Amino acid sequence: MSVSSIPAFPTTVPTPGQTQDIGDLAFAVALLQMQMIDGEISDRLNIVKQINEVRKAYGERISRINEMIKGMNGSEGWVPVEQAQSVRYEWDPDAAGGRGAVVEVTDGTSIAGSQFRLRHPDGRAVTEGELDAARERRDARPWFLTEFLSRFRPQEFRSRSEAEAAAALLGGGVTVEVKVSKESLQAQIDTIRDKMDGLGSDTEMGMLQINRLLNRRNQGLQLASNVMSSVHQSAMGIINNIKV
Repeated sequence: MSVSSIPAFPTTVPTPGQTQDIGDLAFAVALLQMQMIDGEISDRLNIVKQINEVRKAYGERISRINEMIKGMNGSEGWVPVEQAQSVRYEWDPDAAGGRGAVVEVTDGTSIAGSQFRLRHPDGRAVTEGELDAARERRDARPWFLTEFLSRFRPQEFRSRSEAEAAAALLGGGVTVEVKVSKESLQAQIDTIRDKMDGLGSDTEMGMLQINRLLNRRNQGLQLASNVMSSVHQSAMGIINNIKV
């Protein structure tokens, strides 16, 4: 239902000379239209609430990115690959058991960075050379050959898929990190803020629509009150005529 689809309120009120049935009908129409407006207001309020929840998720995303920036010593740093994705947030009415919730959607595109490495649960960075050395030790290769190979092999993985495959091979909670720049993270914050500004405009528009509906509702209350007053005056006129 849209605001424009709600019928207009009657503009006339029964006079003492009209019948009781006409007054009752006008009163019933006014109440029905108020119920329709109440439903529309409820729908609009739910939409505004959903938009605000999405904006909140984007705000939390900005806070996480700022924490990553603060954790960098220089212009670049290593961050979990999941936190370096271009994501968007949207309201999914089927989430949370049908109650609806904000969900994160990603296309798998990294914000920036082409160097990857692994992070062990104990906080130790695991590079490609160390991973190869671990494999060779399991193969009972001589320790000096292991050291030689690990020293001269690349220290980072060349692609995310390569790093993720290595993480899966090691297991035990090993995760993938990507090297990103502060500049790329700040650009992501700017993009998110643009999305939040757009959502803020949607919220303002929704509140304007709600205010218009509230005004229509107040008009309906006034109409119902006028109808009741008119019916009461008609009844009192009949009673007075009977007394005479």
